[in-house]
Amino acid sequence: MINILIFKEFLIRQHAESGYMYVCDFGNQYWNEYLRQKSSYTFIKELVKQTGTHRYDLTQRDTTGSMWIHPEIAIHMTRLNFPHLSTYLSTVIKNKIIPVEEKVETRDTHRNNIAKMHGGITEIVYQSGIVDVFSDTDICEVNSCSIWQKALSNIMTHSIYFPDHNKHLYLYDAYGGDKEVIRKVCFNHGVSVKFKH
Repeated sequence: MINILIFKEFLIRQHAESGYMYVCDFGNQYWNEYLRQKSSYTFIKELVKQTGTHRYDLTQRDTTGSMWIHPEIAIHMTRLNFPHLSTYLSTVIKNKIIPVEEKVETRDTHRNNIAKMHGGITEIVYQSGIVDVFSDTDICEVNSCSIWQKALSNIMTHSIYFPDHNKHLYLYDAYGGDKEVIRKVCFNHGVSVKFKH
């Protein structure tokens, strides 16, 4: 499972299980520059000592040969070229590196609570896919704030089949991201949005 983290002009892919991030999302040239710096060698050496992770395991390659890097390295690497992104990563990504099981449980908990609030039922299967919460008057999409565009796309697809229903988007893990942009986009599509940490 891949999380999509969006911050300003950046879109960063992250493995939900390991927390490792796709190096190409930061730019290969910056990765190559990073490896040439003495401070990088010092940092990686200290990271190995503190985490007990072998230095060869600080990067991983998937079946396509794409490289993924340890989140602490991503934070360190972006400090020089993208300080605003580095700050975001250090304050937000650490909160997202949780087991998939915990993430699923959190979504289920949110969904059940929202269903009670709207007097609806959860996970109805329809032509448009699975509607997270459905009632006589409302359709609701419940998802992580990191993939809000996908969540918005889902609810707009559902609304084709339920044009008279009110559209609600509930976003959890809302530690970062530009909430004002999300609010404006949702408003333009007639969707109410609420954020939860």
